[in-house]
Amino acid sequence: MADSSDSGALYIMKMLRGGIVSKADTALKLAEILIVDANGAEYLESEKPLAVTKQSDWWVVQGRDDDDDAAKSRRPVRIEINKRDARILEFQIPKMTVPPPVFAVDQKKPGTLD
Repeated sequence: MADSSDSGALYIMKMLRGGIVSKADTALKLAEILIVDANGAEYLESEKPLAVTKQSDWWVVQGRDDDDDAAKSRRPVRIEINKRDARILEFQIPKMTVPPPVFAVDQKKPGTLD
């Protein structure tokens, strides 16, 4: 008869085969936590829906990549998560690209000596 330590060892072996992050839902939740921590809940909402793609040993979680005017100036968020040990392999949260300020002809740029 197997004791409880045997079943615990089998569970750990099973978990290690699939990894700590063995499900797409787990990768999605982890990515959401990271995005909110880095840029806030409002930023997370602007990136939804997040897409989760399975690679051989990792998950790729990527934000929305659509053609609306607000999204054209930036790339979507991208997070790669190792399935086996939950390491974050890549974490890209691009900042919005803001065009440079326009100055009047008689106005000098900040930081210039002229």
